[in-house]
Amino acid sequence: MTIRRAGPPDGDAIARIEAAAFDPARYVLFSRRRLAANLANPACRVFVWDDPDMGVIGYSLGFSRRGQGWLRFYSLAVDPRAKGRGIGDALFRHFEADAARAGFTSVILEIRADNRFLKDRYEALGYRTYRVVDGYYPDGDACLKMRKTIAAATA
Repeated sequence: MTIRRAGPPDGDAIARIEAAAFDPARYVLFSRRRLAANLANPACRVFVWDDPDMGVIGYSLGFSRRGQGWLRFYSLAVDPRAKGRGIGDALFRHFEADAARAGFTSVILEIRADNRFLKDRYEALGYRTYRVVDGYYPDGDACLKMRKTIAAATA
């Protein structure tokens, strides 16, 4: 198994995983066009878990903005057939480590306010809520904006 930087050829696999993992009534999914643009954009950091038998079975995706010290973690999903193998945790750790190596000083993210599981998980990793946005998601749920300061990699 390999975690690697994704490219345009991975778009179909990422779209398939996203469609299987997220309910469009609760989340805004990437259009194929937007996903292709993200995969071609150097400011978009996308990583995939590539399994020798199953192909791409997980991804993490985030964005940077010129002149900002933070990296925005946007999405992570794992093919439901591969759940429970630690793939999501490995992809997230890789995303944070890449952010540190690239010199970012913090990672920011957004989660649904009703997702207690993710809130607890991110808080255990050192993320803290800095803002709540009411009515953010398609079904009206609020969004928690969270941030974690990361240490720059020394290697």
